Amino acid sequence: MAVAEQCDVRDSASIESVVQTAMNRFGRVDIVVGNAGFLKTSPLAETSVADFEDHMAVNLTANFVLARASAPELVKSGNGSLIFNASLGGLRGTAGSAGYNASKGGLVNLTRSLADELGPQGVRVNCICPGWVDTPFNASFWDRLPPGARADIERRIPLRRQCSPDEVADVVVFLASDDSRYVSGHPLVIDGGLYAT
Repeated sequence: MAVAEQCDVRDSASIESVVQTAMNRFGRVDIVVGNAGFLKTSPLAETSVADFEDHMAVNLTANFVLARASAPELVKSGNGSLIFNASLGGLRGTAGSAGYNASKGGLVNLTRSLADELGPQGVRVNCICPGWVDTPFNASFWDRLPPGARADIERRIPLRRQCSPDEVADVVVFLASDDSRYVSGHPLVIDGGLYAT
């Protein structure tokens, strides 16, 4: 069973309330997925400090707060799984995405740190690093590019297409399941082979 609650991920109390809601409803928390994300692309000279900090707040700090709030319950479960949605941008640079890439790179290393800290208590911590996923989330990036750029990028992906949201969900289910019971501290790349090129 799962629970979905709307919250403001820039507000620590709101995140903590979501964890408490799950506890109130189910009495335990076994799996936590941090999936909120923010992307605003612009050249460095046009990137404000506020935009950079928004990336940090949503993509990194919110996941830290989620981990801090849920870790005690994941430890109690005896087999907890904490999963963050990072990005291929956290492993490689992309022009015009300094704030996004920095925040996602921080999330990859937060994953590794928490895996080391929480592993002895029975909690696995992983993150997914999707490449191009065909959703409106990337609209601000595509809008900056000339016509045909999207097709050019897709041709550079060895599998020659973007990922579907369902394909990302399948990987999250794997990391949440016992099938990944010995996987922890891992940034699992979902990119059709792009990172390998």
